[in-house]
Amino acid sequence: MSHQINLCTRGRFADLDAFSVPDRINVSPVKSGEERFVRRVGINKQQAGFLQADGTETLLLPSEPNWWVSVPLLVTQLDQGSIGSAGCAFATHSLEKLVQNRWDIFHRSVRDVRLALQHTANAVLLQAQMHSTYLWGLAYRPFGTGAFMEQKRRMLQVMMMRETPDTCIPFRGLWEQIKDDLDMGDSATAQDVWQALPDLDGFHCKQTLPKVSRWFSWNQSAEEQLPFFHALKLVLAYEFASSEALDSEESQVAGNLDRLCSEAASSSAEKINMRDEFSKIKKQLGGGFRLAHALSSERLFRRCQIIALCTRPTWTWYANMVKHVTSPLHGVRRAIEMADIGWRSDAHLRETTAVLCTASDPLLQKVLSSDLTEAPSLVMEFTLQVLKHRAWSLSRHDAPPDSYAAILGDCARSKADTCRRLAADHKALLALERAAATSPGARKVKVPLLKDLSAVITPAVRLMFLSFEADCYSPMSPAGTHLLKGMLHCIPDSKVVEDLHGVIRMQSKKGKNKLGNLPSRCVRISDADFSKLAVPLEVMRLEDNGTGHNDAGYTGVCLGHAERLVKFFFRDAGRHNRLTMSDIIALAQHLHSTFAVSDVEASQLPKSLRQDLVNMIVKWVSEEDVEYQDAVMASIADAAKPKMAASVIGTELDELILGDMPLEEQRDFRPVTEAVAKRKGQSHREGWTAESRKHAGKARGKFKKAAANLAKAKAKAKAKAKAKAKAKSAVLPNAAPRAKRRARDVVNVEAGDEDMPQEAAPPAPPAAPPPPAPPAARHLRRHLRRHLRRRLRRQLCFFLMTPLWPIWRGFLRLLTHGLV
Repeated sequence: MSHQINLCTRGRFADLDAFSVPDRINVSPVKSGEERFVRRVGINKQQAGFLQADGTETLLLPSEPNWWVSVPLLVTQLDQGSIGSAGCAFATHSLEKLVQNRWDIFHRSVRDVRLALQHTANAVLLQAQMHSTYLWGLAYRPFGTGAFMEQKRRMLQVMMMRETPDTCIPFRGLWEQIKDDLDMGDSATAQDVWQALPDLDGFHCKQTLPKVSRWFSWNQSAEEQLPFFHALKLVLAYEFASSEALDSEESQVAGNLDRLCSEAASSSAEKINMRDEFSKIKKQLGGGFRLAHALSSERLFRRCQIIALCTRPTWTWYANMVKHVTSPLHGVRRAIEMADIGWRSDAHLRETTAVLCTASDPLLQKVLSSDLTEAPSLVMEFTLQVLKHRAWSLSRHDAPPDSYAAILGDCARSKADTCRRLAADHKALLALERAAATSPGARKVKVPLLKDLSAVITPAVRLMFLSFEADCYSPMSPAGTHLLKGMLHCIPDSKVVEDLHGVIRMQSKKGKNKLGNLPSRCVRISDADFSKLAVPLEVMRLEDNGTGHNDAGYTGVCLGHAERLVKFFFRDAGRHNRLTMSDIIALAQHLHSTFAVSDVEASQLPKSLRQDLVNMIVKWVSEEDVEYQDAVMASIADAAKPKMAASVIGTELDELILGDMPLEEQRDFRPVTEAVAKRKGQSHREGWTAESRKHAGKARGKFKKAAANLAKAKAKAKAKAKAKAKAKSAVLPNAAPRAKRRARDVVNVEAGDEDMPQEAAPPAPPAAPPPPAPPAARHLRRHLRRHLRRRLRRQLCFFLMTPLWPIWRGFLRLLTHGLV
């Protein structure tokens, strides 16, 4: 925990010791030999302290104004893990740190349902959930390949081609159940049901993968798979019709299955482990479709209906919370609604209770009218178990600090009533502590009660009590409301953490790398107000000030602060240069509303240029940090250096070759000319780029030298080409005149059309190129050879149909080798 605190706070708090109670604050209860006093020091102001036996006074709170601003408070969001719970309990009660623990509502709801399954009728419903999970996950088996999905579809096709509704024996006993599952009505016949089988989604779509570790994934699978339960059972029964020992409805198979379950449960420890139990059953019966056919009994179907019926209100509550409670402000509003006795009348508790009272529910009618004799008792017992565990979890709204959430609301009457209740609770706690410290006979009763209360009366809650007491329990107490808001104004649940963990797990499976091995892993975060950024913001590691360990390329940021994410994101010009203009505008609008700056209006942001927007963003997040601005400019300069590579040199080389060509030949290379102009236009529109002036002169000189060398090489190549042409004219006298006649004809035609002399004037020299520095000589030679061959061959492909192609091919080889 100390390491995570250091990472999230960027070293501001080194470890857990930073959250100790300050020296001038005393939150400990009264001890033997001490007497607590409270005296008035002003209007609506009180001062509390301890009077020692020797007459000295010890004040409980500092007398300086705004002392609460510098008080550190750590609020943790915990799941139901035993290690995290033990660690936070040790930090709160043994070390007495200012740590307030909050239990995640989603983990708690999933745990409540699982405990209800485990405590109902010797865990028969938990066993049914485990068996149905295997049955509904066949589409993803074996080993996640999905081969069983194709096999299941093939089994259906074989049955439909071989049989008819009258000849298929398993269909005669199951077609009415399939009709009820599909809600086809009483008028549907066996032929209608038979024709509907090929169109069922269960044989064409994999649907939701049920996993115990995924929140309410079983409920989603039950909604999708229960309508196709008997259809799958029909296909399996037809496939294994010759194996009577596999019939799931036979009393012998059902008895063997129960015997295996009881043996597996008895061989385990005191706690029933359903995974070990199911592994032993799978080993005895075999896996795949044979095990699925043995499990697909009518009893399993009815038990799954009971689980889906009784847990549907809790599942609906979870979906509404995920959809509507998405910010700390929503969490505070929810806490205000649930405070005091509001949680007792919550909607999902009333809906869970209504399961026993609503006889018109069609699913409940199907369950109660079935042949399962244990159905009424299972519905009653399981519903009461779910209701009991959910009420126990929601009762935390009756304990501090959640019970005082109304102080942060808008209703003045609720604030006053809550403050009066807070004062009564605090005075009762003080009386109990005083009796335990002064009355020896009452210690046996009071001390155990105080130990039980320590689970909710943490040092942070005690400090909140003292802060309200100092202001005469006023709802406008600045210190009390500040601490109460700090404990309640946090993320409402851990759904965002689970989503990030899912991304990390998927990336860590790609291979062994730093991302999967580091204690603090790299995650990508996108805010709901942003569009989908081209390059997501990344949260990296921060150098540990204690050990000095640092991984190259890793940067630390503070979770939950978008401006810090943006600050570290814009530190590297290689990332933000690839953002789209719409993303830059959305980011600027979000930061404008966050910082409430007045130097520019929000309506003017979409009309601003990219460079101006980036400069605004850097200015807002830098907070007058000169070192950060220097680092950003250095990053811009570094990002400009890689642009002096093949693409830029290739553009300049094209300009050089085109400049030495006559006008009539330049027209044949018009696509090359247009491509060069397009690339030059793009280089001028790149936006937020800069180049170091220190190296500009050196780069320009190097490029001029390289251009001169290329011009000399071009002249040598021309001379070699002329010499080779003369040699060929001596050997082949008929080839040269034809070439001359063709060239003369072309020149005459061009000159006649444009009214120009026979010899065209050479074109003007090209403009001075930009100053990128060329790479190493060997790399440049290899790149130019490949570049020229590809480009010139592409542009001169039309010469393949002319008799002069051998001469041009020789000229091309001389040109490419001569230039290099």
